[in-house]
Amino acid sequence: MEHNIFLIYIFLNQVCARLSQREARCNKWESLETRFGPAITTLQQEHPSIQSFKRFRLLKTMERFDGDIEKVTKFIQERETKRCHKDRDTSISRCQRREELKTKYASQLAQLATSGINVDRPWVLRVLKKHEGDVNKVIEMKSRCTERKAKFAELYTKYANQIAQLEAEDFSIKNKRILACLLEKSNGDIDVVKQFAQERQEKRLKRKECRHKHRNTSPTITTQEGNETGSTCRKRHDFSSDDLENLKKLRLAGVHGNPRRVLATFHECNDSIELTQTRMQEKKT
Repeated sequence: MEHNIFLIYIFLNQVCARLSQREARCNKWESLETRFGPAITTLQQEHPSIQSFKRFRLLKTMERFDGDIEKVTKFIQERETKRCHKDRDTSISRCQRREELKTKYASQLAQLATSGINVDRPWVLRVLKKHEGDVNKVIEMKSRCTERKAKFAELYTKYANQIAQLEAEDFSIKNKRILACLLEKSNGDIDVVKQFAQERQEKRLKRKECRHKHRNTSPTITTQEGNETGSTCRKRHDFSSDDLENLKKLRLAGVHGNPRRVLATFHECNDSIELTQTRMQEKKT
């Protein structure tokens, strides 16, 4: 009972957070619409190409440039030009690669076409490229897909009533393939499927709760000077400017390792880089 109350409490907190975020977005939308709405309407009438942009995006752009129409127009035109060039280059390169693969595997494509496989499907070229033109791999994949479709069609027919009942009850799992597999494992028992979905939801909530706790808490350490604590992942070493400069010189000379140990060895060698190199090599051997 207490566990169910705890789950309900978490769910209500999530709903409240989502509603507050939605309210904040709506308030921001209304404020931006009040400030820049008429200007954006005029801008869209003068520049029809801008009509393809979402209104909220235009409002945020207006806010960014403090309502300067010239800067907004220039910014949007630059973005549109870049996007057009990128799309054109991507489509050209994709078409070129596809034509190159068609030329390279022309004989294999002809063989597959005689076998009744639609060679215009993009996955055919991908499989041929992956398996270096092996036609048998394409045929095997096509046969597996056909068998899988036939299997799921059989399951849909077998458990049509159960799937319809779960859909009518607004079941949490919407994917028909997953429902068919679960019903097959449970021999068509709807209660078992519901129990599995409930356990799955509880596991997800527990994992989410654990992640939330892990992010908000971090292990602490106690320093030697007193009882002050600090995060182990945020522990920092304080070096003077001279130490940092010496470390840079040592790194350039090829001396690597723990910074404090390297500096201690460097000072033991009377601040000699050559002696430090020799000493560090001796320690490694």
